[in-house]
Order: sequence, then structure tokens, then C-alpha cells
Amino acid sequence: MEYEEEIQLISGGDCSNDVSDDENRKINKNVTRNSNHIVLNGLFSSKYLIMVSVLASTGGILFGYDIGVISGALIQLTKLLDLDCSQQEIVTSSVLIGAFLMSLVGGVLVDTYGRKLIMVLSSFFYILGAILTMLSPNYSLLVAGRLILGMAISLSSSSECVYVSEVSPANFRGTLVAFNELGITIGFLLAYCANALFASDELNGWRWMFGSSLVVVLLMVAILFFLPKSPRYLLMKGRVDEAKNAFCLFRQTDLSSPHLLREWLSMKNHITDSTPNVCSTLCQTSIRYSLLIAFSLMIIQQMTGQPTLLLYSSTVLHSFGFSEIATAAVCSVGLGVAKLVSTLICMSIIEKYDRKYFLVIGCIVMSVSLLVISISAITYNIGAMESCSNLLFLNNSIEDASYSSANTTILNAPYVDLPSTSVLRWVILFSLVIFVSAYAFSFGPVTWLYLSELFPTNVRGKAFSVSISVNWLFQLVISISFLSFSDACGNFGWPYLLNAIFTLVSVGFLLRCLPETKGKSLEEIQLCISKKAHSIRLCN
Repeated sequence: MEYEEEIQLISGGDCSNDVSDDENRKINKNVTRNSNHIVLNGLFSSKYLIMVSVLASTGGILFGYDIGVISGALIQLTKLLDLDCSQQEIVTSSVLIGAFLMSLVGGVLVDTYGRKLIMVLSSFFYILGAILTMLSPNYSLLVAGRLILGMAISLSSSSECVYVSEVSPANFRGTLVAFNELGITIGFLLAYCANALFASDELNGWRWMFGSSLVVVLLMVAILFFLPKSPRYLLMKGRVDEAKNAFCLFRQTDLSSPHLLREWLSMKNHITDSTPNVCSTLCQTSIRYSLLIAFSLMIIQQMTGQPTLLLYSSTVLHSFGFSEIATAAVCSVGLGVAKLVSTLICMSIIEKYDRKYFLVIGCIVMSVSLLVISISAITYNIGAMESCSNLLFLNNSIEDASYSSANTTILNAPYVDLPSTSVLRWVILFSLVIFVSAYAFSFGPVTWLYLSELFPTNVRGKAFSVSISVNWLFQLVISISFLSFSDACGNFGWPYLLNAIFTLVSVGFLLRCLPETKGKSLEEIQLCISKKAHSIRLCN
């Protein structure tokens, strides 16, 4: 092997141990110190990595837009199609159902046919879903279009995050994957801009709301046309020469650099030497450990109260004394801006600090916010009356329901004349803003990043997709059961108190069990996970 001989000449030894632990620590320290310089002069010096960052953003924009746009469109659709409560619920939740169903098979497609091809397929689903919803003459076709959009979201999120993580250099992989979360945030804001722009056209405004996403889809397709396939996927399929060419394109150089040569050989040897048998791979302790981490992150993310607190934020604010107009304005503008700012802050420093500490800080801050809301609700016995509108925007809890409540019909929550209401309601509003900010700073981008890093190449698509299916399922179950559970408890304070306790307890799990991935190649992460799995012995 000519490249193995060359790397041995460079390193003076076996290529599997060509960099000592001290050298690695020095490299990681330098990368951390100069991370901003690297991003500006490394990320944006490669046209292919620029396209990758735009690809991550456009995929996220479509994710957020197609979820958020229903809040404005449904107001018009309910009148035009005379939808009853159950039909409204089906129209909104059909995206979630489609995403869950596709997640069960999406991983197999990603690993079998390739990340890039599945992103193209998801673009086709986005186009088909947008056209069906935009031109649907009846309720049935509208639901079909929303189901297809859910499938597109599932395929896109899985294939895109896997692709971005595989083609990104280790020193700013976190930044590139975080572009997806930034896109989701922007997508929701664009959705509500479209809702406001076309709200006056009560006859055809909803058609323009659904159809506007086609512009972003076409941009995504144009970018995919120029991007090469993932070099790690090509290596998995035994196409070594194509993989080497793709790797050099993304790095915008040849393999003359010792550092790049080491990275290429590490990637090549790790993937070509790994077992191609999926069942054998999944039986490995390290893979079971990775699945445990992924499932736990999905469950913790939902048990923070994110889907219910943000979905029913209008109920919470109205119960604490906010008027209908104030609630809509606060939820759409205040929460939206808070999320965008927090996402940008996270992206700017995610390469400087350990990933898991973002999650730990997020858990602590969210638990404090939840305690304020829950104790206030329990003290004044504040709850929400179950109504059709309570479940109207179930689908928006998929990832970032903070925006969904902005355009929700104000729920029929009982208004209570509270002592010092003027003070208390602003405390609750501040707690909501802090909660949204903490989630956007931590679980929003970091969970997607971890999922794209935890698994080896030959099962990455399948394992990522299965993990996401747990996410969709838990969101659906928690969102649907929240109202009945609140009624059984007497108010919505007790469910949020349980969320606060669970979130705080999760800190111990995150600190003990979560592997650190900052600054490591995907192959180095697998070695780290293998050591950690055997040392903790959770999977034995």
C-alpha cells in the first residue's frame, strides 16, 4: 500500500499509532485556541464545505418551514374545508406520523443507496408534498400531502446530518452540523412571515403558504447537483479511488499534507477493516452502548418538557394573565428571537468547549425554569381545560414547538385572578424565554450532532434513523397524553414538576456516560466509545 508506506516514512512507525497522546493533546489545544480562525480560514476557504453548510441550512429551513406553516394555513383551511376537530388534528399530526413511519425504513435506504441519493429523494418528496398541499381540492389530498412532507423531513434529517458529519473536518464538524438547527430556526420564522404575508387572502392564501417552500427545495437540489458523494460511504462500498477523490475535493487539496494523509488512512483502514455484517456490528458492546446513548438523548430531550411546554405556551401565558394579542406577539417574536440568538451563540462556541457540557448547562437552566412554572401553577392551582384547540397544533412539537403556539387559537384555559398577577406573569414569561434559550443552546443543535457522530459508517444511517424514530414516537406520546395527565393531576404544574426533576437527574447520566467527541475524527470517536463502553460496563 503506497500511502501506508508514505505515512510510515512521515511518522516513523506504524500508521495506527503515528501520533502520540501528547501530540494529540497539543493538536486539540491548538485547535481549541484557534477555532474561530480555523472556521473562517478553513471552512470558508473550501467551496464544497460552503455548499455543505448551505445544504445543512436549507434542509433545516424546510424542516422548520413545513412544520410551522400549518399554524397559519389551518386557520383558513378550517373555514374553507369545514374541518371538524378530529380532522384538524389529523391534518396537523399527519406530518409527525409520516416522519415516524419513514424513520423505520429510512436508515436502510441511507446506508444502502447512499446519503446523497436519499437527499435527492427527500427533495422529490418535498416537491411532491408541497404541490399536493398547495393544489389539494379536498381534505384527503391535504392529509396525503402532509404525510409525504413528514416522510421528506425524516429522510432529509437523517441523510443530511449523516452526510454533513461524514464530509466535515473534525475541527469544525460541530459548526457544520449546527447549521441544520440554525436552518430549523430560520424555517419557523420564514413560515410565520409567509403566514402573515398571505393571511389577508382567505381564499388562496394557504396555497401560497404551502407552495413557498418550493423555492428552498430548488436551492437544495441545485446544491446537491454539485456536491460529491460521501467519501466514507464510498469506502464502505469498496470504491476507494472515488472516495479518495471525494475526500480531496472536500479538503481542497491532495494528500501531500502529512495531517491529511493520516486522516485519509485512518478513515480508509477503519472502514475497510470493519465488519460488513450489520447484525454482527449491532451485537458489539460499543454499538449497543452508542444506541443506549442515542435513545437516552432522545428520551431526555422529550422529558425536559420541551414538546408540551412550548406547545402549550399560549395556555400557560393566558392562564397567568396575558391577553390574546399579547400572547401571540410574545410567543412569535420573543420566543423566536430568543431561540435564534441562542442557536447562534451555541454555533460560535461549540468547537471551543466539550459537547456534553452544553447539554449539562441546558438541563440545569431548563430545570430551574420548569420549577418556577410548575411551583407557580401548583400554588395557584392553574390548569388548562381540555378542548379541541388544545391539540390543534400537535405536529409542531416535532422539534421546536416554540413557534407553533404563536399562531395558535388562544386556548380555553381558565383565567385566574392571581395575587400580584402583573409581576407573576412576567416571571412566567421570562422563565419561558430562558427555557427556549437553554434548549436552543443545548439539545437543539448538540443532540443532532451527537447522533451523527456516535455510530460507525456501515450502520450510521440505520442507527441514526432508529434513534430518530424514538424521538418521533416519544414526542407523539407525550404530546397526546399531556392534557389527560394534567387533568388527572388537577393542574399542569405537576407534570412540569416531574419534567424538572427528570431533567435535573439526567445531569448525572450525561456527565458519567456521554463520550466527548469534540476535535476527534469519526474513527477516533469509535475508539473512544469502545473504551468507555467497556469501562462503564452498562452494556455487558
